Amino acid sequence: MTPITLLLPIEPMGCPRPRATVRAGRAGTYMPSDYLKWQGAAVAAITDQLVGRDVAWLSTGCRAHIEAVFARTKSPQPGWTTATWRGGPRVRRLSSPDADNVWKASVDALQIALRDRLAQPFDDRVVEGGAVDRWYAAAGERPSLRIVLCPLEG
Repeated sequence: MTPITLLLPIEPMGCPRPRATVRAGRAGTYMPSDYLKWQGAAVAAITDQLVGRDVAWLSTGCRAHIEAVFARTKSPQPGWTTATWRGGPRVRRLSSPDADNVWKASVDALQIALRDRLAQPFDDRVVEGGAVDRWYAAAGERPSLRIVLCPLEG
């Protein structure tokens, strides 16, 4: 089985904690609307790239490696001059969102694409954690999310 690489041309996002509310005396939870909008865009991009491909093996177990490239901030990170920051290479991002939250958001979108859009019997419990690399984009580079799905050995 050949690894599958998905490239999503969207700004990465971490999965937030559910929000709580009480309405008419009943407690409930919901996810923030900006996350749901992001998730919809991610699901659409994943679905487009998986249509017509052999993805049945994913439900038997896989490893997900994620590369999240975030837009550069306007002000430089500590240790960078403004001129170097604006024209520099990729820089490792060691700040929010946490790597585990980026992984969860990515795998949740994958699950929705496979189960709900492509009718594949997939559950995110079969996905082993792989590396999550978070970066600030290089000068001129667009934010993106790359998900590489590899078969499990043994």
